[in-house]
Amino acid sequence: MPMHKFKIIIGTIIGVSCVIIFQNFHTFIDISKQTEIKPSKALKSRIQAHQTPIKITIFSSQELLEELNVSSIHFWLKSLSDDVSIAQINPLKHPQQSDHYDITSDGIFVIEANSKRIDIDLIELILKNSDFSIETLQNHLMQALLNIINFPPKSVLFVHTSPNSILSDDRPLGLNSLAKTLERNHIKISEINVADITNLNETFDATIFYKIGPNATPNIQQLQQLYNDATATIFFSHPKYALIANQIIDHVQFNSEIIEDPTFHLMNSKNQLITDYQSHFNEPLIALLPYSSIVSFEDEDLIQSIVDSSPDSFIQFDSIEIKGPFSIIAHDANKQRYFINNHLLPTNFWIQQANNQAIVEDIIFSTLSRFPVFTSFESTQILLTKSQILSFVIAFIIVPFFALYTIYFGCLWLGLIRWKNPPSSGSKS
Repeated sequence: MPMHKFKIIIGTIIGVSCVIIFQNFHTFIDISKQTEIKPSKALKSRIQAHQTPIKITIFSSQELLEELNVSSIHFWLKSLSDDVSIAQINPLKHPQQSDHYDITSDGIFVIEANSKRIDIDLIELILKNSDFSIETLQNHLMQALLNIINFPPKSVLFVHTSPNSILSDDRPLGLNSLAKTLERNHIKISEINVADITNLNETFDATIFYKIGPNATPNIQQLQQLYNDATATIFFSHPKYALIANQIIDHVQFNSEIIEDPTFHLMNSKNQLITDYQSHFNEPLIALLPYSSIVSFEDEDLIQSIVDSSPDSFIQFDSIEIKGPFSIIAHDANKQRYFINNHLLPTNFWIQQANNQAIVEDIIFSTLSRFPVFTSFESTQILLTKSQILSFVIAFIIVPFFALYTIYFGCLWLGLIRWKNPPSSGSKS
């Protein structure tokens, strides 16, 4: 075989082999303007500092990932740390492996570390987010990764005035569902009665004050101190106990008058309000808030309303009808102190209504999160992996070169053209 043909064949085999081999390596070059696939240094340092193996199994068909424009999430996940391992399983083609993980649908991300597991459902994200994008998935994956490796460990203190445990109460107005939500996300929660707060000897990442009633009056000063010293707070007020709540907090006022809405409410109940909520991941959600009252404040630079009743809403005050809209949920400028004039939102029954579950999770997680949120980009994503670069070289350089030589030597063999010998040194000009 002529040497030049042998080189062409060997070069082609080597090129194809390189493409196949590099498919197993998640190295990439992100040349989009915002480099949106590249993880931040802060996030990478947090994941890498923990030095714990993280296993991510994507139970999804490749067709679904490509249809949702999130197929490049593999590269982002792998670039977080060398401790992150990724596997993709098509649940329809491999039902036995899916059954082992108790997976019954397409589009589930299973994150495992430290004998813990958190699942993220792609379809569920899409249903509650009409503007779903790869950034939405990145945000939820970040939250899950930081929760599962507990970096730093997250803890919540739950303060109330009930004589019995509320978090273990599985009745409709108990908070057992809230406790399970925190446990499922590997967040430690401690429950305490206001009478015992003087015995506290540890710190927490967030403190939830829930339905502080009249029997807390002897402990108002201690509650004020606990509220002021807390890193982050969420205050669920019962409208009937607004006077008690106002003794603890001085930069907002909780009111007692129940808001009614003739337009945006459940059937046959003008007190069960339907309102909009936007998560800190910019997801549009629907809140169903029964028997809510007003959170009022003066300094809009310090306090911002995030859930309002409609302009048609009203309250009755001393036989006078006052028109809305009214603030029901507000937070401070740093999103570390939340004020909610509704105590039913996190209860077992009401948390299952509309998007209340996602809203409660969003409020709690936003006080615990310490990472930048990805926002959607309008530009087209341009991602070059090693295999793609090799494919471009083969497609635009090697293959055309090989094709030209094939055509040339084919024409020689058929006699369509003749090999032109170079003139000998003894020939005349």
